[in-house]
Amino acid sequence: MGTCSVNSVTLPNGKSLSSGVFVEKCKYLEESKCLGICINTCKLPTQTFFKDHMGVDLYMEPNFEDYSCQVKEIQGSCTSCYAKSKIS
Repeated sequence: MGTCSVNSVTLPNGKSLSSGVFVEKCKYLEESKCLGICINTCKLPTQTFFKDHMGVDLYMEPNFEDYSCQVKEIQGSCTSCYAKSKIS
């Protein structure tokens, strides 16, 4: 993917939550330089996986000019997955 950092995103209810991930330069997008490959083999499958298998409403916003990508957990639903996990 590339160098990433956690950042705050604004949820639909107006609250700010540190649930975003900013990919400074997505190596996949930078190497392919192809909107279709990005959307159809990364963005949509990743969003679908997180929604269908983890119950997390994830939204990815690729920037096709600088090859960055903002990943947002859009409804604050991710906080509940921590309570469900058995990680010790």
